[in-house]
Amino acid sequence: VTGSDVSFFVSGSIGGKDNSVRGAAVFGGDTVISGALTVGTPGSSITDVRFRGQNTAGEGLFWDADYAENGVLKLGANTVGVDFVAYGASDSRYLWWDSDIDNVTLAGGISQKDGHANFNTTAGDYNFTVYSDNRKAIFVNGASDRVYILSGTNAMRGNALDAQRLANGELQVLILSGGAAADPNEQAYPDTNFFVSGSIGSKNTSVMGTSLFGGDLVISGTSYAIGGLSGSYVETGLLKATTGDVTINGTTGIDLQENGTSIINISDSRAVTFQNLTTLSVTPSSTVDIDSGGAMTLDPTGGFTVGGDGTVTTITMDGTSGVSIDGVGASNVTTDSGNLTLSSTTSGDVIVQAAA
Repeated sequence: VTGSDVSFFVSGSIGGKDNSVRGAAVFGGDTVISGALTVGTPGSSITDVRFRGQNTAGEGLFWDADYAENGVLKLGANTVGVDFVAYGASDSRYLWWDSDIDNVTLAGGISQKDGHANFNTTAGDYNFTVYSDNRKAIFVNGASDRVYILSGTNAMRGNALDAQRLANGELQVLILSGGAAADPNEQAYPDTNFFVSGSIGSKNTSVMGTSLFGGDLVISGTSYAIGGLSGSYVETGLLKATTGDVTINGTTGIDLQENGTSIINISDSRAVTFQNLTTLSVTPSSTVDIDSGGAMTLDPTGGFTVGGDGTVTTITMDGTSGVSIDGVGASNVTTDSGNLTLSSTTSGDVIVQAAA
């Protein structure tokens, strides 16, 4: 023995256990070591360490020195598992592997950094659940490939408290919320249960502040567009714009309907047709211009017609021509201080004639 620190040495042979070479040292009964225990020498021959359990087929702890690159520490055997518990500052904080149910329980915090976190990498029928203070906050249903957020649906296995809080409007989902300190606190909005943050005017800019929904968007209630609403197809029960204009852009015409019945139709040639109207009202301060050529028809039977080509004006107030005024140039009918004047702008006569 060349070691200057050795006071007691028992010789033997590495790998002598369970063979015919008498190179294994056996200590019957308990062995107590008050100092450190060192097994093997760095860089020397491979040395395994085993701690057996009560089951003859199992192992409690096994250091397999020649496994993979630099060895592996195993708990239990392939078919005979063992439990593992690591305690924290108290017995209520621990990491527990329960081999009977193949489950890991962590009672304490967890921090992950410098790497990815992947769950269910084999794409099996397994669920993923995140709990808040007293309910399920996020639930991934592995069988249906669906994600539930603060949902009271039965597919989430929610309880009566979940459903009641959902009905009472006590649940909120905030996405990208919490920017600058001076920004509004959307969590304090009493009527809001779902909020997606963004930036006004960010569309078609380099600022990532626009929410995008691909495909159709269906709203069962009312849509409020504070800054205006535009799109290739808009269908709502009630459309409101508190500021700005509401723009409806159709390439083949626009048809406004009520319960499936057309009320106002604007063709692609800009012809406007009013249908199925009981009353058409214009406020006294408003002006209605229809057809730049000066033609306007409110009754298809000719009850009120204004027509002309820019030089000759014809006004018909009755489809049977009960009142007809036709003039060239200046008006031929004027009223002044209660008088009715019929005149001619040429040298022609003014004739008042009774029926023959």
